[in-house]
Amino acid sequence: MSEQERLRNQGRLAELQVKRKELEIRISGLRDAVRAGCDEFAPVESLSTDVIAAQAIEMAQAQIEYIETSKLIDAIKRALGK
Repeated sequence: MSEQERLRNQGRLAELQVKRKELEIRISGLRDAVRAGCDEFAPVESLSTDVIAAQAIEMAQAQIEYIETSKLIDAIKRALGK
């Protein structure tokens, strides 16, 4: 690997690590929102199930992106010998 390729890959790695951290924070926030929306002591008719479902779907999509980003980070680290 040339020095230029190494530098490019290191930059890409740093970008992906930031993206993964942002996704982690987003997933954690959505998880907490879903849990808060599922108040076990609230009357069933008062639950905002449409909001809870939308948040759960968004969380699942973010988790898929998180996993894909993590795999790419691992591949770049292997290529860089880390």
